[in-house]
Amino acid sequence: MASGIYQSTTGTPGMEALAYFYYKRDETSRNTPDEILRSLLKQLSQLRDGPLLQPVVKEYKSEEIEGFPSGSLRLPRCLALIIECVNYYSQMSIMIDALDECDRERRDALFDALKIIREESKSFVRIFTSSREIADILLQFDKIPNVRIGATDNAGDIELFVESNRVH
Repeated sequence: MASGIYQSTTGTPGMEALAYFYYKRDETSRNTPDEILRSLLKQLSQLRDGPLLQPVVKEYKSEEIEGFPSGSLRLPRCLALIIECVNYYSQMSIMIDALDECDRERRDALFDALKIIREESKSFVRIFTSSREIADILLQFDKIPNVRIGATDNAGDIELFVESNRVH
């Protein structure tokens, strides 16, 4: 379902941006909040086929002058840059597929970061996630307006899709 939503959503420069992240169980080096935010920032740092956005250029130049002492951007700086970049768009959609694959010990940091992005951005920000039903994730979404779709909610649609695409 997440890939279908992604395919039907486009980021229009100056209007709406789309940034997505797909967790993969076997890629444990990518399952931290830091990695997801770096991935989202990379996708937001440039208007489609245009130059890099000024906050990213400024950060790069600052790091270059200092000889890149920090290596990869850490979560707080990455978060601040995401908010600056999001403000170049009127709307922003963030998609995170397989959220339950995020490092369980650090998942709260990701939820906090997403909350900050929504609250501190001047632009309208939507967040779409897919996940197995895990208690700590469900509790996080109880605190904010959300639409929950379970397997039984779309069983008829899935059956119709399978039947219409079956080779006879």
